[in-house]
Amino acid sequence: MSGISFRSLFLVGTAFCMAVAPLQAQVRKLQTRDVTRLSELQVTEYLKHNDTIYIPIGSVETGGYRPSNVDWVHAVGYCRAAAEETDSLFMPGVMWSYPGTTMNAASTINITPTQGIEFLRATCLSLLRQGFRRQILVSVGHGPAMLTAGLVAREFFDEYRVPIIFIDMSPTVARLNVPAAARSRVDYGLFALAERLIDQPLKGDYGPPTDTSPIPENAGLQALGRLGYAGSDRVGSWVADPRAHGGGGNTKGGGRGKAGGSSKGGGDPVAFDAAWPATAEEREAWAKEGIAQVRAIVKLAKFDEVMVALRQHDEFTNKVIGPKYENILPPKGR
Repeated sequence: MSGISFRSLFLVGTAFCMAVAPLQAQVRKLQTRDVTRLSELQVTEYLKHNDTIYIPIGSVETGGYRPSNVDWVHAVGYCRAAAEETDSLFMPGVMWSYPGTTMNAASTINITPTQGIEFLRATCLSLLRQGFRRQILVSVGHGPAMLTAGLVAREFFDEYRVPIIFIDMSPTVARLNVPAAARSRVDYGLFALAERLIDQPLKGDYGPPTDTSPIPENAGLQALGRLGYAGSDRVGSWVADPRAHGGGGNTKGGGRGKAGGSSKGGGDPVAFDAAWPATAEEREAWAKEGIAQVRAIVKLAKFDEVMVALRQHDEFTNKVIGPKYENILPPKGR
């Protein structure tokens, strides 16, 4: 009886293991590139072949008649497109970042540069410990982003000897010489990729402005700008009036300055109303065109080559420079 029992148990156990093993080995295919929407098993499986993650950097601040999330949404859109292009993952964004000059606006969330740095640094360190060694911080023409992302990238390297990179897509698009016609709907494409297209206004959503008083001029700040000394990373300033920042948003085919189009502030929706889509269907059409433009720009930016170069830079730093100058360099963080 004991022999039969043992043999029976062995056969049952073998059958159970054979049945369970395939279930343990099978992992759901990625339904999204957004790391926060993936399971533990999916993220663990991803890290076996890639350690790259894109981190959008933006803020919530007044954009006049534009959505107050525009800086963050533009970064999210580019990160999603880059993640899909390079078989990588992206974060849903770090919107709680220093806004800069718009702290006197009702729709602006006031975060100091120090607070933004601490949060982003903690996020990057957590990601590193989780296995994401290749981190790309992305913003889109948000001036104060350098005060947060740039500083974190620099200090993170010095302490942990891990090169993470900060990329501002606005100068990148300019450097790539993307013609205006090839970025005319980028704004809408980025909002669609970030699943925020409904935030974009339609014709008639806003009437004539209720406040028509003139916006005061800060002569000293204007002079500093002409001399080349203005900007959030050079001198502290606030906008003279929230209406002076962002304005109506779209001109000449739906582009926006920070996404590669043209924008003039001023807060008069009538001046911009003609450039907004007339219907939700037209907005969808513009978004479809914009998504194609965004993907084309991402290809031109060669993020795949950036990843290879970043890895080479990492290896050289830790195999050549680090060991050679260990007695001079600051102790490696953990």
